Parts: sequence; C-alpha cells; structure tokens
Amino acid sequence: MADPTVPGLVRAQVVHQGDSNLPEDRFVTTYVFGSQDGGVPTDTDLDGIAARLQSFWTDDVVGGSGTLSALLGGQVNNASQIRLYRLNDDPPREPTVYDFTLTGTAATGMPAEVALCISYFATRNIAGRRGRIYIGPLSSSVGSFIGADWRPTTATRDTLAGKATDLLAAADLAGWPWALLSSDGVARPITDGWVDDAFDTQRRRGLDPTDRTLWP
Repeated sequence: MADPTVPGLVRAQVVHQGDSNLPEDRFVTTYVFGSQDGGVPTDTDLDGIAARLQSFWTDDVVGGSGTLSALLGGQVNNASQIRLYRLNDDPPREPTVYDFTLTGTAATGMPAEVALCISYFATRNIAGRRGRIYIGPLSSSVGSFIGADWRPTTATRDTLAGKATDLLAAADLAGWPWALLSSDGVARPITDGWVDDAFDTQRRRGLDPTDRTLWP
C-alpha cells in the first residue's frame, strides 16, 4: 500500500550496494521518523535524520563497541546511500539523497539471504504496531555453534540491540522520533524492541541462479 500524504513524517531508506554494482543487487532497510509537533520537515531536519542513520550504521554503540557495518559480509561494497522522502509531498516523491561510506565489510559472507532481525513496537506489542529491520548480508563472524545449532553470538545481538537503542534515543532528543507507520496511516513513536537468537531469511536478497545441473 502506498504511503498516505501526511505532514510531519519522513520515510527513510538506507541502501547498501552489492559488490556486483548492479541495481538489482542492493540491500535496503526502511525507517520512518515523525515530528513531535506535526510540522513539515525542513532541510535541516532531513540533514539531522541522515546523520542519525549514518551513525546507526557506522558508529560504535554509545558507551561500548561494535558497529552494524562490521557485521556485514563481503557481498556489500563500501558505497551506501540514505534516501529521505517527505510524506507531506504528493506522490511520486523525489528523495533527498545522502552518500556515505561503510567500513569493515570485507569479511567472508554467509548466503546473501541470511539476515538478523531488529524487531520493534510502539507502546503495545500487537499486530499493526510492530515492525522489523532485516540486517544483512552478514559476515560469518556474527555466528557460532551452540551445540549443533548455528546462532548469532551474544556480542552480535548486543550490537544490534545497542544500535537500535541509540537510534531511538537520538531521534527522541532531536524532536523527530523513530516511528512506526501503521496500516491505518497513524505514526506512533517506537518504544521497545528485541533481537532473537536465531537468523532470519530474506528470499529476495538471495542470488539468482546462473547455471543448472540436470539429472538423470
């Protein structure tokens, strides 16, 4: 469903380019930010949101260590973009684009469709007030065997949870909280979330087949 035209809302996409440099090989995560007073976002507001998202991906957890970019595998090159859309504009909307550079993405990667999920909700953990960000493609260093099961390490989960906390706190302090736009067109500030100790799968991020082995 297309976004409604709503003042005081910004939809953001962070786009990591795959190492093939093809348009179809991009890894996209999506966010919403809402003004506390319902005002139309200014260029300064957009600059602040973009800076916050770049920090989300490239800076260490506040008061600790660990970056999201260091969790990514070598399928991603170092050229990334932030695309911001003012939802008060009538469609089709032209994005305001910010380029930035990732580091720490040369590690051996797991399959491109393997992801880790930052889950979140607005006040109540019920349908319509939940959302997810799928972080990936991932380095093989993010997991380890626990018994016979391959699971994300505690350090990896702490990094994801810490960066989500940082994004939430930074947005609140700036007057443009990280929010969830529900299907009824209402934006609600995100309040809580979690990171599971299991990997997720994003099928659309997987590689397309290039060959076929026939049998018999």
